[in-house]
Amino acid sequence: MSGTFLYSNLAFVLAERKLTVPRLQKRLRSAGARVNIKTLYRWTSPTPLERIDGRVTAAICSTCHVKLGDLLVFDPPKPKFQRLDKISQARLDHLMDKNTEGELTVQEAKELKELVSKAEEMTFKNARMLAGQRKAFTIRNHVRS
Repeated sequence: MSGTFLYSNLAFVLAERKLTVPRLQKRLRSAGARVNIKTLYRWTSPTPLERIDGRVTAAICSTCHVKLGDLLVFDPPKPKFQRLDKISQARLDHLMDKNTEGELTVQEAKELKELVSKAEEMTFKNARMLAGQRKAFTIRNHVRS
């Protein structure tokens, strides 16, 4: 086995489109392609693909409106971390300072709660992505040795 591995970007494609694997399977079925859900989950794994089926690959590309080169890569996909935009981050910092001083209004407290929830959600997504990358790195190094 050579040192070159084929990876799927399907997890990132689905995330960009706010799709889940079961939803993708439903869309594929509606388009006339019967794809086992386990195959789709395997394609969202950060581990290298062992083999690909051209019929499945074409159906995913067509359904998700992506090019083959955007779906399959020879290097592992790099995580794209989510962050608050600069304005939201500055507002969050300001509200947190006011909260520390005990000077928040009721409306500001509500806004702070919403911004904190948004930041926490992004943090959890980033952590899951890092955990997946770490797992893939461990698996790839184990496979190569």
